[in-house]
Amino acid sequence: MLEYLLITIAIAMCAIGSYTDLRIREVPDWLNFAGIVTGVGVHLIGAVMLWKGWFLLESVFGLGIGFGIGALMYYSGQWGGGDSKMLMALGALIGFMPKIDNLFFSLLVYTAILGGLYGLVYSFVLAVKNWKKFLAELNKLLTEIRLLRKVLFAIIVAGLFLIVFIDDILFKLLFGYFLIVVPLLLCLYYCIKAVEQCCMLQYVSPSLVTEGDWIAKDIIVAYKRICGPKDLGITKPQLALLQNLGQQGKIKKVLIKYGIPFVPSFLMGLVAALLLKNPLAYIL
Repeated sequence: MLEYLLITIAIAMCAIGSYTDLRIREVPDWLNFAGIVTGVGVHLIGAVMLWKGWFLLESVFGLGIGFGIGALMYYSGQWGGGDSKMLMALGALIGFMPKIDNLFFSLLVYTAILGGLYGLVYSFVLAVKNWKKFLAELNKLLTEIRLLRKVLFAIIVAGLFLIVFIDDILFKLLFGYFLIVVPLLLCLYYCIKAVEQCCMLQYVSPSLVTEGDWIAKDIIVAYKRICGPKDLGITKPQLALLQNLGQQGKIKKVLIKYGIPFVPSFLMGLVAALLLKNPLAYIL
């Protein structure tokens, strides 16, 4: 009974977080902290009622794993603070035990898979909506790697020539696979980078900057650095100083990097984990 309650709360939390992330690119702290407190609290009540201490440990382990993965993704610049806190809340609500059929483990696997696909689709939509800007930025990037393109083309031609002389059919297939996949991955990398440059970077006035926004370019006033990309999100003191300098007319525009709203990936991952078995269960 308690498990169904916690799963329902987790789905509702992901749905609300997905809505706010897509609409205003923010996830309210109250939502994530409420998820953490509720998850640990309900597991504590369950442990007392059922007289099973492991029920509480599940929540603690889930919270800890969510914190570890969230911190890694945040400090590597892949996620915002809201995404990391959301994973912590999901860990506390769902709980974790070291077994393949654990729901939180399945959630992590499906979020990684579906999150990658979702990111590609989201980037594709942005590229289509900003087609002219995208093509201009992609052409600029490809021009900068002109030498690399020539080297890669030469390697592919040489590889296609050599593949004719390979007798082992398996090795021939693997060699041909890499000759196709490596260039495609390289093209995909530069396409995503072009989308980032033309669609995810935007100049705004200091008054429109909010706490946690990623500043894409160092802001320096009177030889003093105010904030920049190394901060992984502007802090409250930095924001106050930035907006004060903006009011004084010393800062006109700020370059902000807007990432892909990632919380919907948690919702998709949770739904998939509930409807399907963990992908590893099909292999093992």
